[in-house]
Amino acid sequence: MVQQYRDGQSEIVRSNITAAILSLTNAWMAAGRIQTISEIGSGQCYDFCDEIQERLVGITGIIRCETEDWWIDTFKVDIDKLKAAGQMPAEWEGIQNLPGIIGSATHAWISWNNIHFDATAPEGRDRFLDIPFFRDQIEKQAGNTHGPQEAH
Repeated sequence: MVQQYRDGQSEIVRSNITAAILSLTNAWMAAGRIQTISEIGSGQCYDFCDEIQERLVGITGIIRCETEDWWIDTFKVDIDKLKAAGQMPAEWEGIQNLPGIIGSATHAWISWNNIHFDATAPEGRDRFLDIPFFRDQIEKQAGNTHGPQEAH
């Protein structure tokens, strides 16, 4: 559900989400939990997502998302569902075994007002597959060097 806001409130909420993500990322780095942002997507994204949700508890409409939400079968996403939801980058059409590649890139992130956020995209993306975590996974596994364009 998309929340309706007046007079720039939406941008204020979005900037608060971004600030919370950057703050938590910095805290994890300062504590030595991670050295780079990409380490969050290597097994720590579910914990990161939990902590972000705790920090944003006062914001209405924060949704926890996971790759598994899009599975049609274990480790395989439903490409038709992605297309119907406007989440499928057209430039990924024809990539061999795309349902398995995306499905095996298990990840957790948050969504607010149909904007998707994680540590690699603290400012948010219109499509979750435009989050750098997913683009990197597709490029690594499919050899695609022309991942989707970033949507803001």
